[in-house]
Amino acid sequence: MQLSNKEKTLRRVTVKVPSETPALRIDTYLAQRLSLSRSYVKKLIKENCVKIHSTTITKPAYSLKGGEEIEVTIKQTAPYLEQLDTSQTPQIDILYKSKHFLVLNKPAGIVVHPGSGNTKNTLASFIAKNFPQALKVGHPLRPGIVHRLDKGTSGVMVVALTQEAYNSFVKQFSNRLVKKLYIGITYGKPSNSFGVIESKLARSSKDRKKIINAKSKGKTSLTIYKSLADLETVSVLALFPVTGRTHQLRVHLKYLGTPLIGDSTYAGINRWKTVPNEYQECIKRIDRPLLHSFKISFIAPNSDRRVTFKAPIPNDIKSFLGDYFHFSLNDLAELDNDTIFKEVYLKAYTLYPAIRQQLYTLGIL
Repeated sequence: MQLSNKEKTLRRVTVKVPSETPALRIDTYLAQRLSLSRSYVKKLIKENCVKIHSTTITKPAYSLKGGEEIEVTIKQTAPYLEQLDTSQTPQIDILYKSKHFLVLNKPAGIVVHPGSGNTKNTLASFIAKNFPQALKVGHPLRPGIVHRLDKGTSGVMVVALTQEAYNSFVKQFSNRLVKKLYIGITYGKPSNSFGVIESKLARSSKDRKKIINAKSKGKTSLTIYKSLADLETVSVLALFPVTGRTHQLRVHLKYLGTPLIGDSTYAGINRWKTVPNEYQECIKRIDRPLLHSFKISFIAPNSDRRVTFKAPIPNDIKSFLGDYFHFSLNDLAELDNDTIFKEVYLKAYTLYPAIRQQLYTLGIL
């Protein structure tokens, strides 16, 4: 790409295409994702600024299949159609801060980045206002953001503050080097206290906002789960997503027969009526899926050292379990064990030979 003096400052943006994305032209998809005009995206493609897995894309009509990782080189003065609104920013706890990255504790109810109907009070606006250097990292509407949590999910997230850190995190997520542990509060209890959920996930043709288990189409997804407590009416599960598909944990728990408390999308709006009368009112009042991103482990950028961070259990989950079921997650010392990821993966490897190759392929073992 030939650059004028005004265009010498470039940024590289990595766009991961969700596996369940229907076939789309690459120029149409990038225009939507990057908030750029389609004509400008075509210009980038013609100037060899768009690559998929190191292969330069030369045709704007190139059809995406889903699951691709697109690298786009964009000048800092690109004509974005939208701007990040920082007039309203949420309060978010910073768990760790360095020159290269942040670790945040996202509250439930906060959207990670702007989207349809959500332009203010996002995690992205918090980053832009408090860490403006991140606006030069990744996409300006998603400054430093390398992964996301659903609006209703709380917990730990990592954000890059330098391009070097951003590139490192993108590579680690792509190569399954980032380990994650979630806590989920579910209806009922699984038939086994430890298990693996493996299925193909795809977007529903009837409701594009929902993900379904597909028999043939879709992308492979894998979750390891471990029961932490059986409270008769509800269960407390530790969830280890090996892959990172949209709504993966929520769909897998529905598939297991134990959907998340508060998840009206996948549990149904009247699921609370199936529990004993004494618990119906407290469950009915839950206004979000009781899913918390508890722990994340990755290789620190500019280092060969693996680091682990955790986000405190939020008050709504603590109160729900403590007030109605007299249970405290503080009593589970195993959650703080630094070797919990290795122990769980090895147990899954031992008990489920069918997934051994996949664990190796994904770089887990």
